Amino acid sequence: MAILSENKNKNNKSSIKLASGVLKYLSIDESVGKDDIKALHVEVKKSTHKKSCITAEQVCVNEHYGEIIGGDVEINYLKGGKVTANTAIIDTLQSGNVTANYVHINNLGSNNKIVSTNTIEINKIEGRKNTLVVKPSIDKNVLNKLSSLYDRVALFKRELSKISNQLDSKLKEIEGQKRDVQQHKVEIEKTRQNGDIPGIDLLMSVKGFNMNIKEYDTLIDAIKGLEKYIKEDEDEFSKLQDDIILNGKIIIHSSCKENNNILFVLPEYDLQYNIIKNDNINEVYLKYNGSDKFHIEIKRREIKQ
Repeated sequence: MAILSENKNKNNKSSIKLASGVLKYLSIDESVGKDDIKALHVEVKKSTHKKSCITAEQVCVNEHYGEIIGGDVEINYLKGGKVTANTAIIDTLQSGNVTANYVHINNLGSNNKIVSTNTIEINKIEGRKNTLVVKPSIDKNVLNKLSSLYDRVALFKRELSKISNQLDSKLKEIEGQKRDVQQHKVEIEKTRQNGDIPGIDLLMSVKGFNMNIKEYDTLIDAIKGLEKYIKEDEDEFSKLQDDIILNGKIIIHSSCKENNNILFVLPEYDLQYNIIKNDNINEVYLKYNGSDKFHIEIKRREIKQ
């Protein structure tokens, strides 16, 4: 895109306009009043008025009190303002409303609402009455696959338990036969060496023992096959589960104050967790537990003694 003009006026506003008429870059040294600003890139070195609105692909503001609609947004201090963006990186947030795909907050004060479709990452929660909302994007096909894998693994494990019990019983039966069968084999061999025909009971004893050995081997093969299927399905399930975690989680790098809420919003229901005093949360995400249902899983940091 060709640059049409570059201006710097008495209000300390530097701007670059494209040949298309679109304002590419706007840098404002002073505070922004009740303005409606649109450009590709906006930088405000002081503050924005609570009734201001900035719309841009990239926004960098020192102090924000108004509204920003943008792609990538960076704010040093936000109080009472609103941000709707793809990525929002904010140093200090107080009484604000932020909606973005990815949100990173250094210091979280009080009375904020943060909504993300992917990740909320916070270094310090220093305030209370905050609501952290995650609306993960879970594809219906992925959910169906999770459900299918979950049910199939459960079925395989029930079958594995059943066959393992059969194997234990078969092994006990073989162990109980072993001594008698060894003796019967010796008697059969002696009888044949003497030119006689062994008794049917001796032959049936050995035949039954050999059949039990074959059945035991068949059960071993069945167990190996089931264990293979279970591992394959569990690996695939784990990968899908990890994708869901990546598409919706909260990361907190220090202990939290009480009266802060976490909310996961799903199409058919919501899941909530209320943070308690000195909660040692590290990561919060969803975990599938069957029947198209999830629960909130919390990973906590290890406390050094």
